[in-house]
Amino acid sequence: MKKKLIPNQFKGIGDVIFSMTLIKNLAKDDYEIVWPVEHYFLEGLKLAYPDITFVSKHEMNINYENFEDFETEEYRQVPLRYIGDITRTPWYECMYEKYKYYNMDYSNWKELAMFNRDTDKEIRLFNLLGLNNGEKYNLICPYFGSEFNHRLDIKPQNDLKTIEMRNVEGFSLFDWSYVIENSHTLHIPNSAPILIVELLNPKSEEIHLYSRYPMEDHFLTTIKLHTQNYIYHTNP
Repeated sequence: MKKKLIPNQFKGIGDVIFSMTLIKNLAKDDYEIVWPVEHYFLEGLKLAYPDITFVSKHEMNINYENFEDFETEEYRQVPLRYIGDITRTPWYECMYEKYKYYNMDYSNWKELAMFNRDTDKEIRLFNLLGLNNGEKYNLICPYFGSEFNHRLDIKPQNDLKTIEMRNVEGFSLFDWSYVIENSHTLHIPNSAPILIVELLNPKSEEIHLYSRYPMEDHFLTTIKLHTQNYIYHTNP
């Protein structure tokens, strides 16, 4: 039986997506990845990455405050959420530092990060939102934070129908992929949705990116990952 590789990164679905290639490379064929996360991420992540064993954080009896990368006879615990503290890196560099700490290039983060898509669910959500193929619409995601507990005031400057990304029972962030890809204009916070956008490479006419105002008025935490022609907003 393989040892478990346990990433200590239970918060931030964006951090989980971004760290996927890193963790899969650390595990290779030597470990089974068992990833504890907050319960509200669980269902979506299980379907998105079926090769990873995701469990509720509360099901695992480990020390989540441990800063060390250490190994026992049964598992290896990887302190992803503390890499910035370990290396005393400025907080806005912490995403990139996760890869640097393990001698990997963060620019390769997409390599093993693409998620499994449930096209049936994506189309069901598209229809549930009252959308039609070929219809032009704005898609806005005004929320950020692990529990969607922060909101931006985003107002697209056109007369198109506006769809708001929100929690819809039975659907996860990943199930919005078809809606994202088919949007005419896309408005997202500098948070987890930007990683979905980078993986999907949508052909929206405009992609607006908003800082996590008023907490931040910049994009330093992700700017090295940007490949889209974003329109930047530091204050909506």
